Amino acid sequence: MEALLTANTGGAEALVWQSPSRWVGGTDTWSDVVYERAEMVRMLGDTGWLDRMIFMTADMHALSICSGPNNGYGRFPMFMFAGLDAGAWSTGPEYDIGSVAGRRQYGTMRVTDSGHTIALAGTGYRDGRVMMSHTAHIQADSRVFALDYGAGHISDPFHPTDDDQRLRNEITARRTDGGEYTYAKTTGPQNTGDPAEDVDGVGVYDEGIELNVADDTQLPDQAAWRVFLSTVDEDRYPLVRVDLAANPSLADDLTSLNPGDRITVANPPEWLPPGPIELIAEGGTEPIGHPNDWDMQLNASPGTPWLVAHIPASEATAGPNQPNRADSNASHLVTAVDDNDTTFRVHTPPNGIFDRATWIQSSGLTGVMSLQFPFDLKLGGEIVRCTACTPSALDRFTRSTSNGWGTSEVGGAWSTSGGAAADFDTNGSSGRHIANTRNVFRFTSLNATQLTDVDVRASVTIPVVPTGDALYAFVLARANVATDVYYFARLMVSTSSTVQLSLRKRLPAETLLATAAHTLPFTAGATYRVRLQIEGSTVRAKAWPRAGSSRSTGRCPRRTPASPPPAR
Repeated sequence: MEALLTANTGGAEALVWQSPSRWVGGTDTWSDVVYERAEMVRMLGDTGWLDRMIFMTADMHALSICSGPNNGYGRFPMFMFAGLDAGAWSTGPEYDIGSVAGRRQYGTMRVTDSGHTIALAGTGYRDGRVMMSHTAHIQADSRVFALDYGAGHISDPFHPTDDDQRLRNEITARRTDGGEYTYAKTTGPQNTGDPAEDVDGVGVYDEGIELNVADDTQLPDQAAWRVFLSTVDEDRYPLVRVDLAANPSLADDLTSLNPGDRITVANPPEWLPPGPIELIAEGGTEPIGHPNDWDMQLNASPGTPWLVAHIPASEATAGPNQPNRADSNASHLVTAVDDNDTTFRVHTPPNGIFDRATWIQSSGLTGVMSLQFPFDLKLGGEIVRCTACTPSALDRFTRSTSNGWGTSEVGGAWSTSGGAAADFDTNGSSGRHIANTRNVFRFTSLNATQLTDVDVRASVTIPVVPTGDALYAFVLARANVATDVYYFARLMVSTSSTVQLSLRKRLPAETLLATAAHTLPFTAGATYRVRLQIEGSTVRAKAWPRAGSSRSTGRCPRRTPASPPPAR
């Protein structure tokens, strides 16, 4: 049975399970085999049928119907149609619709498939008279009507409407004879803000609705969902016209369309963003005149709010254009691009002191998910396919060089300044500065990578405890080394085996911006992670031992400089 339900080779959407024994109550029933019953519930849940099934039996010599909630073992509806010629036996309290023992009782089960919903209507009779009934509704996968503008399926007029006819960004939901709740969208596209002050604001578009819900706790969700549907930042297609006389192959499908069905329009005209266009059918008309005049005129609303995420079986099966990608909140292009560009630079700024989810990477140090590439992106309405994603700069120093650091994995060639050429090399695992003289600044920089807002992470290893004087390691950003202008996180390793983190800038005079509240212990050869983040005019820094917990950190509070150095 498990193999049959798992395979579902026929593509069934509902399950009617007929059993000679009752599911709950009594003896000589499933109640006698509680372990096996629990295993059945687990199996039905694992195979996805538990909320798409009903149970039918004729045991107990009674006409009984349970709508589901009183069934403590699976919560699915139960229908018992008995007994036709057997004597009366007993009834059960779990049958909330009713339970009547007696002869000359029987029932029918009527199945109505409306495409997106399957209705299983059970009716119990005695001597031809209706005694009780209940309909279980099962949500099936909505049908998808795939239309193709390029194939001539869509006739004029087919133009989007960017209007406010259905815009509602503040809704008050009231329960009949109960309370009320108001939800307002105050951020994001089409919010209630003043358009003169908020680029996404459109003013207040409010509405009050009365709902018949169970209790007031449901009102916030009801109001918020309706605001969500009413503020979709997409054009509306008030009319989708299909000439069925010219497209007779579509007639059978479209004439059976129901409100709520999904419509997709592939290959839209060139003056519209690339498709497919996602729509939900809300109704329509079917004018029929001359034999060559047969139209289906559909009213539709945006369908994207109804798309839900799909979890692929594995990374390799994710696919480039399936709804299984989590968006990276608030990311934006660093510089404008056009149709000739094949490399884009994207930035995901933090939310205050909290990081936002960054993009997955095809190669790098963190977030590497190479099997999930490629995937499609929408940029200003245009669709592009991302085949690889790496940090703007990355180097793991897997090469050996002398008199310099050579070329990084991502970000271009390293430049050096200060000291002698022999003071810079790589050894297959790290890039090194050889500090053999005092009071000499040695810099290595990726001058080809010019960014204003950055999140720089580096590992710094100091092999010895300094003697005579402290040793300093800098991590720089927005730097112009030639003019000695930059922000930097400075690690000061003292002769007393401590590490102090501070945040500074040079213009070229050096200014202390912040100092971490406590020091870190130091031993020869210790490695520290250093993170320097600049967003707008806010600068943050953090350092922690690589082998320890990131909770044992030196952290500089954010500082907002009055005049940031030039970007590089």
